[in-house]
Amino acid sequence: MAQLQLLLSPILAVFGIAFVFNLVLHGYGRSRYRDVAFGGMFGMALVIGMTNPLYLDEGLIFDPRSVLIATATVFAGPVAGVTALGIGLVCRVIIGGAGVYAGLAGLVAAYLLALAYMRWLRPRFQSTMVADAALGLAVTPALLAIFLLPFDVALDLLPVVAPVLTISNVVGAVVLGLLFRREIALQDHRLELETHAIRDPLTNLLNRRGLQAQADRRRFNPRVGQAMLYFDVDNFKQINDSHGHDIGDTVLEVIAKRITESLRPGAIFARHGGDEFSVYLTEVTEGDLGGIAERLCLQVNQRPLSIADLQVRTSISMGGFWSKECYSLDELIRRADAQLLMAKRAGKNCLHLAYDPKSTLVSAA
Repeated sequence: MAQLQLLLSPILAVFGIAFVFNLVLHGYGRSRYRDVAFGGMFGMALVIGMTNPLYLDEGLIFDPRSVLIATATVFAGPVAGVTALGIGLVCRVIIGGAGVYAGLAGLVAAYLLALAYMRWLRPRFQSTMVADAALGLAVTPALLAIFLLPFDVALDLLPVVAPVLTISNVVGAVVLGLLFRREIALQDHRLELETHAIRDPLTNLLNRRGLQAQADRRRFNPRVGQAMLYFDVDNFKQINDSHGHDIGDTVLEVIAKRITESLRPGAIFARHGGDEFSVYLTEVTEGDLGGIAERLCLQVNQRPLSIADLQVRTSISMGGFWSKECYSLDELIRRADAQLLMAKRAGKNCLHLAYDPKSTLVSAA
């Protein structure tokens, strides 16, 4: 019965880890704290296992700590492993008992063996399942920490525990490996879908939905002002007709890259489809807007675009609107687009800005 309990421990732990793993991925999937969060997840599994263990004797406990430390280290990274290790060490000291030193040594040994496995053994395996099974075997020698107990006690326990622990480690590592890879693949797919929903596939700029999402997370400074710049490529249809749509797409990519490299931090750059783009500035003064807009236009208008063996000369026309008022994004775009239309009517390769009369006496530029 005791052996069955030991064998079932890592399997039961998997069900809890699977649930918490999803929460961690959703909460920290893109965070720099993700590895620490994973380590905390495994650390909590360690605590649960160590506080509900298999009792071998008074003060002597047994649980699936080795496989949990190892999988945290190998699947989530050394930072996750050392975080789980730290939690496990504190928990084992609090539990105390005759086997405390053996328990502490076993935890440290499992972490070091996992690091050694990552360095020397894992690259040798092509099959992930075989590699995970090898991980379970690789950390099993952590059991030898049992010899920090009285020698006769260790000799009595070793033949009872070693075979079942070995099976437990192998099964636990394989099952946790399958779980991790499945959840990571699902998370990557979710992130990919989210990215496609807010990004333009050609230029990788934000699309209209992505622009709105970014703008919703920003608050403009009404003491300074906000601005929307809206521009398109002059005579873009002629470029497509003369050189083909592939060259036309590359033109848009090059323009997007040049503008991106010239933007100030905090600017939100988006493509609205076709050859239309916008730049949303959440903190810009009335006096700075003209210089910013002129600099962006010059990035395209002064230098030809080198595409394959072609030197494509083109230009952009830009309209802009500045205000200290809390206009919606749609209203800012509408007003900037109206200025773009005036720039087009003025002969293209042109910049036309407007300033909200509610915010300043200047009404045009």
